[in-house]
Amino acid sequence: MPGIIAIIVLLLLAVWLAVGNVFYKKAIQRDVSKSFLNEKPKEEKEEIMPQPPAPADEYAEAYQSFAARPAEVWKQESFDGFKLVAHYYPAEDPTSHRWALVVHGYTGQGRHMGAYSYGYHLRGFHVLAPDNRGHGESEGYYIGMGWHDRLDVTGWIREIVRRDPKAEILLTGVSMGEATVMMAAGEEQPDNLRCVVEDCGYTSVEAQFTHNLKALFKLPKFPVLAASELICRWRAGYGFKEASSLKQLQKSRLPILFIHGGDDDFVPTEMVHKLYNAYQGEKDLLIVEGAGHAVSIEKDREGYWAKVDSFVKQYIPY
Repeated sequence: MPGIIAIIVLLLLAVWLAVGNVFYKKAIQRDVSKSFLNEKPKEEKEEIMPQPPAPADEYAEAYQSFAARPAEVWKQESFDGFKLVAHYYPAEDPTSHRWALVVHGYTGQGRHMGAYSYGYHLRGFHVLAPDNRGHGESEGYYIGMGWHDRLDVTGWIREIVRRDPKAEILLTGVSMGEATVMMAAGEEQPDNLRCVVEDCGYTSVEAQFTHNLKALFKLPKFPVLAASELICRWRAGYGFKEASSLKQLQKSRLPILFIHGGDDDFVPTEMVHKLYNAYQGEKDLLIVEGAGHAVSIEKDREGYWAKVDSFVKQYIPY
């Protein structure tokens, strides 16, 4: 009897780990299809991480042209040995010391951030748009969900300061990129980092995956997430609980503008209220009504940039 019980326990453990590995591959492993992002019923479908849309107006044509132009390639090596790549778009005024470090979202690339990069370029900023580990031209066999990426972003900040000691740096991004930015804000940073514009980032990887399991797969948090986290710790070197924007922001006092779509059901809008209410530094909030995930800048372009301008100019005049 004890032998039978042991066999049953081992079988259940094997099944548990197998389920965790499936979710790890779907969510974290590079070069595995992320088709689940768009597996909503057709009438409810929205692109979770929108790719650059077909040009719909003069501004859209301009920012897509900007993102597609040849860019200077910067490189660095991550703390764990991955070769990382970023694309640098210089300001029209070469004497400018304003910098925008623009971080893309889940499954994206730095070049997908044209709507943001071009907007800051118009405001006289140099723009650096990295490819996160596991994305684009950067190495990495897994997606960092912001946690290890926070150290990569810190490396890019230091590289900017090395090249321009007078740099005044704005840190921004979208979705996973914005979680990356918030997590980086909790690290020790040079005084050159002046403010953050946070757009639809999540409170923590654990909270985000718990929501995704229920919304996309109709699965409970337990036991799937615990098994997946164990696999992630083993294969990628981090856990979902530690990858927390909320906890990292407790260590930051940088001025932060929080932005979120009022109809975001992928990174639920309630998350931005938790982040905003918990943050103790200088802050402001913009909810773009009617906007889904990562489309606030398109839903209300004028209102988006007006809010960004009024906030950022307090810390980086232009």
